[in-house]
Amino acid sequence: MPSRIGVAVAITALTLLTPTAAAAAQDTNSSATASVSGPAAQPSAGQAGTQDGPTWPQLRARVVGTLEEDGVARAMNKHGDVPFRTEQGDPLVWNAATGKRRALEGAPNANPTDIADDGRVVGVRAGQGVVLWNADGTLTTPGLPDGETAAGMARLGEDGTLLVTASHQFIGWPGGHPRVATSYYRWRPESGYKRLAGPGDGSYTSAINDEGLVVGWRSDTGTAWRPDGTEATYAGSVPGTTRTWLHGVNDSGVAVGGEIRPDGTAAAIRWDAPNTPRRLTDEGLGGEALDINERGWITGTVRATAGGGSLPVVWDPHGGTHRLDRMLELPEGSSVQSIDALNDHNQLLLRIRDAASRRTTAMVVQLV
Repeated sequence: MPSRIGVAVAITALTLLTPTAAAAAQDTNSSATASVSGPAAQPSAGQAGTQDGPTWPQLRARVVGTLEEDGVARAMNKHGDVPFRTEQGDPLVWNAATGKRRALEGAPNANPTDIADDGRVVGVRAGQGVVLWNADGTLTTPGLPDGETAAGMARLGEDGTLLVTASHQFIGWPGGHPRVATSYYRWRPESGYKRLAGPGDGSYTSAINDEGLVVGWRSDTGTAWRPDGTEATYAGSVPGTTRTWLHGVNDSGVAVGGEIRPDGTAAAIRWDAPNTPRRLTDEGLGGEALDINERGWITGTVRATAGGGSLPVVWDPHGGTHRLDRMLELPEGSSVQSIDALNDHNQLLLRIRDAASRRTTAMVVQLV
């Protein structure tokens, strides 16, 4: 199972200036087609690709299915199953290839945030914290860590480990306004919650892999929290790098994220190990990596024009860059707002926005 994105990333110039606070068999039934992307970007001076070798200049993105309603969908497993909440507040799982849905019973109005390959789903529910739908449909209720009053996000590893964001309000001085203190926790069925980071230490956790490795950043430095309780810090790719951060990690421990370089620009980075940063190719104006699957495919964003916004892209395992806006034929006025998930079958969960109606829909595409 691939790593998952902690939070969705809006396609704006801000994406490249600061870390965001935050990814089945091919479908043979889809009638939608996609156009060929332009030639994959080749590494230029100072912009090494992740591996040597040929790229995929004819990479295509074929539409598998579209969720035709305003739902909240942020995760996907290897089967193309997507958990989401309807506008009416019903938690469901939708399969992009078959179009079938199944209801998640026992926790109405919960927001499902992640799904495992065996069908387990984790989510958060107002006032009650974290809920876990087991593969057989029964519920486990991890609830909230001691002292916390709300959960904002929960991510699920195949071994049952959860990565949970939780918070509470406090008043720092007499007469002051309430403030929110956010912390990050690892939850295991046998031991419950253990606090990893925050508040006040400049930390943010963004993803967990199936080995229980958590990644994010602490005090402007990319950080991984290992299952044994130790931490690792991640170096910049050039001397003078001022910030590094991690957004995704696969089950082999390969992490991706970004850095702020000495000239103030951002760059997308892949780390095969904490001390081996490698810049991913972009269009000369910077980028940021968000997720990586077990095959080495990476999702993220690049800036295409000076002063312009950012565009969602895929990096192939040899370092070639492929822009989604060149790979999909969408209705006029529609655009890819973000890539919210990537699975090990090279399927992408996209958020599509229609400018006229201002509606967003979820779409699953297959890279071929």
